[in-house]
Amino acid sequence: MSRPPQHTSLRHGTMAPMTTYVALLRAVNVGGAKVSMTALREIALRQGWTNVSTYINSGNLLFDSLDGPIRAADLVSSGIEAAIDRHVAVVVRTPDQLAATLERSRELFAHDDDKHVAIAFLDRPVQPASLGQYDLERYVVDGAQVHLLYPTGLGNSKLTTPLIEKKLDAVATTRGRKTVMALVARASKQA
Repeated sequence: MSRPPQHTSLRHGTMAPMTTYVALLRAVNVGGAKVSMTALREIALRQGWTNVSTYINSGNLLFDSLDGPIRAADLVSSGIEAAIDRHVAVVVRTPDQLAATLERSRELFAHDDDKHVAIAFLDRPVQPASLGQYDLERYVVDGAQVHLLYPTGLGNSKLTTPLIEKKLDAVATTRGRKTVMALVARASKQA
């Protein structure tokens, strides 16, 4: 459950609560759409969002907004589409949601090296489902996330983000656990 926002903004003459969000873009600058982080920050600033920053070049946007998470995802996605004429799916989480997901990942894969653990963030909660059988990879479908273990690395695995999307009929964007740890730290300072 999210804690109450710590900051406010003047809207329609009253103070309204701002929420910190992290937008996770699908397949940006890693074989997919090319979006500069400067352009991504500008898209967020045009929405009137504050405390806008990006983390690494793979489409992680942090910001404070009065908009809800679904609207924020739609605004980022449509802003990118207007800029590069290509649809990019966006999944949005609060710092508390990211922290809870990270904690769950640590519970599930407590003894595994962070560099071998990833999380696929989904655009909506799904029922637990089978993604297939794999020699070494393990996974746990957990609401709006899929926790993933790639003991030999993601590069040669058949358990890919497109496969997760197809099997679960949901948009997914995947981040390594180290990236999620960094996003939690940055977003928690901002919230």
